[in-house]
Amino acid sequence: MGSPSFVQRHAEQLFHTLGPVYDRLTDHELWRAQNARLMERATERLGRPPHAVLDVGCGTGVGTLAMAAALPPTARVTGLDLTPAMIERERHYHRARGADPRVRFVVGDATCTGFATGSFDTVVGNSVLYLVPDAPSVLRELARVL
Repeated sequence: MGSPSFVQRHAEQLFHTLGPVYDRLTDHELWRAQNARLMERATERLGRPPHAVLDVGCGTGVGTLAMAAALPPTARVTGLDLTPAMIERERHYHRARGADPRVRFVVGDATCTGFATGSFDTVVGNSVLYLVPDAPSVLRELARVL
């Protein structure tokens, strides 16, 4: 495997600084609709709506909340992001729009999430694998929790 890119090495610092820019990239109807469509696709694949979704590299949480809104009231959605500043933005966004008790946001590393094996029936990762220095490790961890 090659050396991690500049973005990979400095992702936490970059996303701490770029949080407001990231908001502008994702806080719109098209992003929400695309994430809701992911849940439709997951429903088609599973033959039922997902019960437990992990949104890896969830950014500011817009997609995470859109996924939850597209699911039945019994579903739960967990947003995971490496950057504490992004998780704080997510929590603020979540509170500002009326907290959904089915959604939680967690600071964590996608290579070692801390979730139990088989905790989720659906895992989503929008634009995340190119940001991690060891994508195979992330994929192994996501397969484990799936």
